[in-house]
Amino acid sequence: MLPNQTLSTTPIIGEFSSPDSTPFRYTTDTELGGIALNNSSQGLEVQTWTATITRTGIAVSAPNTPAIELITGQRITEVALAFDQNMRPHIAYVQNDVPKLYWYNTAIGAQVTSVYLGITNPRLCLDDKRPSQSSASDVLMFYLKDRSLFFRAQRDRFGVEYPLGPVEGNVLRRVAMNNKLRIQIEIERKPADEL
Repeated sequence: MLPNQTLSTTPIIGEFSSPDSTPFRYTTDTELGGIALNNSSQGLEVQTWTATITRTGIAVSAPNTPAIELITGQRITEVALAFDQNMRPHIAYVQNDVPKLYWYNTAIGAQVTSVYLGITNPRLCLDDKRPSQSSASDVLMFYLKDRSLFFRAQRDRFGVEYPLGPVEGNVLRRVAMNNKLRIQIEIERKPADEL
């Protein structure tokens, strides 16, 4: 969780670590994760997982796991992947221009899909994968709305919106912990005709 749900007053800029340092693409996202879905027995830094938009939905895969389609549907244009501390997948995506989040709801013990109208570029990260931080870490969903940056947290079941302030850019590219152990947010400005 971001301390006091705010950004640092002085940015601590670093490099994105692998696999978050790979070139940004809307149609795939990579995330460091465990040995298998729903299995964090070896930690969350075992292998790189990939979420890919396919013709029929969104599939996740890893070097030891063939592609498994977790979301079915067409006209999906953006995908973001994260895992919680138990290696349960969380996938933010945009389908038919509607932002959605596939996540594990602990209140009912099942994966659910929530819709978030009026936002753009939903991006996910587990804020801290280190075992020492397992009780304090959260899956965070960042997004843009009304020229400002916001986030929601797993601990609130993604039901509380936290404003982080206005931004210059109009495309949220990625969020991840950098090599200085800080959540780093990459936002770019694109001409309107390129959106």
